[in-house]
Formats: sequence, C-alpha cells, structure tokens
Amino acid sequence: MAAVSAFFPVAITAAHAVHEVATVHVRAARCLGASRGQLLTKVYAPSAIGPILSGLRIGLGVAVTGVLLAETAVASAGMGFRAIQFYNDLRISEMYALLFLVFILAATVNALFGRLIRHLTRYTRSRPEEVFFS
Repeated sequence: MAAVSAFFPVAITAAHAVHEVATVHVRAARCLGASRGQLLTKVYAPSAIGPILSGLRIGLGVAVTGVLLAETAVASAGMGFRAIQFYNDLRISEMYALLFLVFILAATVNALFGRLIRHLTRYTRSRPEEVFFS
C-alpha cells in the first residue's frame, strides 16, 4: 500500500526534475564529447538529485498516511490495526501514544531526508542576490 500511494508523487517529481535539467548543460556536455553514461552521471544526476529526494520526502508522508489508513480498514496486523483496536477498547491514551510514535518516526526520517538534500545540493543553491535580481 505504501508503494502504491507514494508512486505518483515520486514519479511526477522525478519526471519533472529530469525535464528541468538545463539544456545548456546537456548541450555543453555533448559538445565536449560526453557519452550517454557520462551525461547521466555528470549532468542529469547532479541536477535532478535534489528534486528527486524532495519527491521521496513527499512520498514518505503520503506512504505513512496511506498505510495507516489501509491498516485501519482491512488489515489484521500493523500499527493502524493496533490503533483501531486501542480505540475500540477505549484505551485512548495508548492509541495516542502509538500514533505519536509513528509521527516521531516519520518526522525523524523526514528530517534526515532534509539534511541529505541540503548536503547533496549545497553547491547548487542560489545566492540571495541571484534570487532577487534574476
């Protein structure tokens, strides 16, 4: 269920990231005699890695939400199933603790993705004066 629910945000973001690679960089690499493999590793991958990881970050949120919702409806095991069990047994504090644990885990993975994105795209960020005058 996680893969199904996260597929479209990730696929659309990845396709858009590859489409937005600067054509001047691709043409320059081709003029310098770059092969297809070199174009992929030296031009497309560095340009698209930030948006692709951002799409994975969005997909993570969608996947966690989709799995919890699916588990509440049709599963016989899992955290969503357990949360509904706690709710039905009127063990509300345990249900909130479980949902809080899921939230903390998702927030931690999200923060790690954010750090990874900042690390991998540190050379591609615009300077503040470029943003205002471009």
